[in-house]
Parts: sequence; C-alpha cells; structure tokens
Amino acid sequence: MWKGGYVMEQQFAFKMKALRILENEHRLIMSMMTKWFDTMRELENTLEDTTVEVNQLMEEIADFKAILNRHQVKEDKYFYTMLGNYIGLEQGPIMPIKEEHVEVEQYFTNAFVIHEEGKSFKDIIPYLQEAYEILFMHMYKEENVLFPMGEKQFKTVDEEVLLEQINSNILNDE
Repeated sequence: MWKGGYVMEQQFAFKMKALRILENEHRLIMSMMTKWFDTMRELENTLEDTTVEVNQLMEEIADFKAILNRHQVKEDKYFYTMLGNYIGLEQGPIMPIKEEHVEVEQYFTNAFVIHEEGKSFKDIIPYLQEAYEILFMHMYKEENVLFPMGEKQFKTVDEEVLLEQINSNILNDE
C-alpha cells in the first residue's frame, strides 16, 4: 500500500525477483501518475479560480517526481547497465529508452518553472500531458522489451546482484 491508500493486485509477469521489484514499482508509479493526471484534467475543465488546487496538484507531482526519480536511478545505474553488458548500451533499445528519463525530466522541470513564474495553469498543462504520455509509453516499452530481454539474458548471479542493488523502497529517501 502506498500513502495514497491504493492497493494493487499482485500479478507479476516476470519470474526474476529483481524484475518483479521494478514491475511493482511501475504499478505504483502508474497509479500515482493516473491520480495526478486525472486531477489535472478535472482542474483543466474547471472555470473557477483554482490557484489552491493547482498548488496542491504541483505538490502532488513533486512528491511523485521524487519517487519516480528514485526508481529511475535504479534503472539507469543497475538494470540498464547490467542489460547493456549483454546487448550493448550505445545501440539497440536501451539508449532511446534511457533518454526518455531525461526527456520526462525536462517536461516536468518546464511545468514547475512555469508554475513558479505564476503563469496560467493552461500554460503548464501541455508539459504535464507530454510527461504523462512519454512515461506511459516508456513503462510499456520497458515491460514489453527490456524486462523480457533481461529475464532471458541474465544469469543466476546477475539476478542475485541486481536484486541486492535494487531492493530498496522508492517511497523513502534512504
């Protein structure tokens, strides 16, 4: 259960425990992402002054970003590196998927800068929309391309090392 109170069903697609951790984190991220995206859509359709609500939404997204960043560090530092030992990092699917982490960060940064400048919420929405869409497809590609490659390529020793490296709680900054 995460602090938003939503409990997710546990149907894992992968046998490797390390990949299950990443897969479970994706479920948490997707749940949180859907929540702030739905709130954004509601605010977008509201005609009244929503300054307090927009501030709350941006705080929720900031909390989400902290969790997302901890997850992405695990992928960048450990999962992609280990998979890259087998399939390469400079060519193939890892490089463009890894670049999406940077792209999503840029969209969120732009949204926060616009918000801090006091501009209209309508100016923020396109950046949040792009971040959401990229993240949605990004996780789909990881789960349908990279994770299956990892499960196929990794040896038992790799799984043990990766499990030790990524077995941490992304909800806490520890």
